[in-house]
Amino acid sequence: MLIQIEIPKETIMSCIESATGRYIRYWAETRRRGKLIDVREVYVENGTAGKGAGEWCTLTPSRIHKAASLLAKASPRQFAALITDRADAITGDCLIQLAVLGEIRYG
Repeated sequence: MLIQIEIPKETIMSCIESATGRYIRYWAETRRRGKLIDVREVYVENGTAGKGAGEWCTLTPSRIHKAASLLAKASPRQFAALITDRADAITGDCLIQLAVLGEIRYG
């Protein structure tokens, strides 16, 4: 069974904006190019941190859409927050990790 839920763009962008402000700095580096946000992983699994550890990834609408779909399975609690307009920086962090890494690796 396929169930589709429409999530307002403003809700998604708000939680992503709050996460990119400071919240994801423990694992990622961000840069802005106009309206676009690029993210790359800087904390690697073996415990060492370094600039440029990962490739830059642009948070495109298609990446965010896929990440929101993955969020339902990876973190039902954060998905519930997203669809009930209770999303915050933690929700944004999970969305960004799913968009960039394909999994929730940190936190």
